[in-house]
Amino acid sequence: MKKLLLLAIVFFIFFGLFLIPKRVNLPKDPNSYITEKIKACNDQGGATQCLKDTTGDFMRNFQLKEILDVFEKNESAPEFFAQCHTALHFLGQGIYRKEKNVQEGIQMCSSVCFWACQHGVLEGYLKERNLSLDDDEVLKKEVLTLCQKDDREAKASFNECLHGLGHALMFFTQGELPRSLRICDGLKNSGERDWCYSGVFMENSTSSTNKDHPSKYLKADDLMYPCNTLENKYLNMCYALQGFYFAKISNYEVQKTIALCNQVPVDYRFYCFHSIGQERVGFTQNPAVMKDGCNQIEVEEDRNACIQGVIGTLAERYKGDHKKIIEFCGVLEKEDKTLCYQQLKTVMTNWITNSDELKKICEEIKEESFKKECLNAS
Repeated sequence: MKKLLLLAIVFFIFFGLFLIPKRVNLPKDPNSYITEKIKACNDQGGATQCLKDTTGDFMRNFQLKEILDVFEKNESAPEFFAQCHTALHFLGQGIYRKEKNVQEGIQMCSSVCFWACQHGVLEGYLKERNLSLDDDEVLKKEVLTLCQKDDREAKASFNECLHGLGHALMFFTQGELPRSLRICDGLKNSGERDWCYSGVFMENSTSSTNKDHPSKYLKADDLMYPCNTLENKYLNMCYALQGFYFAKISNYEVQKTIALCNQVPVDYRFYCFHSIGQERVGFTQNPAVMKDGCNQIEVEEDRNACIQGVIGTLAERYKGDHKKIIEFCGVLEKEDKTLCYQQLKTVMTNWITNSDELKKICEEIKEESFKKECLNAS
């Protein structure tokens, strides 16, 4: 009897070794694993499904901070930067599915890759809400609750939440641009509405999470569409984001983009040229290359718009790092430096409200003759 019992125990131990699932060896180095996966998606042309699957894989294998740290470390690598905004939209959606709380999800994200993670949290929220697609009034009430401006949030973070809301509305309405804009109309003031419009138009022109399915609100034979069909209140943001579309279809050749911006109605041309400066920051880390892009614009007023676009986007991309802006101002031609240093202080008010701290930033300017331009800027 004892022998039979012993044999039974050996039998169960032996076969149990084959029945127990083998432990999956998780990747030990988040940086090499994540960068390899993102580059693989880049090799597929940034296919949406690849990026969606890949970010889900990251969340299963790593802590959120580890993932965001890798994205921040590698954001500037061209093959990584090209995909990081879309990938982090999907990461944000995954965070909301797990946390079920918009404000907590947003706080868990960072500003890396132009705040894409926050945008995704908002998309995840709207996707899971049992809201009627046909009731604009219900949606207008809903969006009023999503971006909360409190003591924890800087102005820049609040604005990016509103911008992300525009992305989320396009995601929720399956790309219905006019409806998304009407829902943005429910926000409290024109400034908030413009930030929301900008997210709608960006999603339409560059399709952050829908690269495999082009927007139905773009026309190859009418490059001013949909701007030339909309009410005036939408046109500043529409032509600003249409500039990104111009750059994309021009294969990021500045002269071709300039030619298209010159076809924009004169009242809105500033916003298109502003977007050329914004696009330059995504194109290069070299301030001299950014300057050269703006310098190809012959009209001074339009060139100034481009310079302002560079300055604002440097602040956004580098989380209010004023040193990046000072470095850019330093390479500009003498006649452009006054504007640049004035804009330095103006744009930093989105990150810093203390007047003494703003003054310290101006004091860091090495060119004494331009330091006062920053100090005296309103």
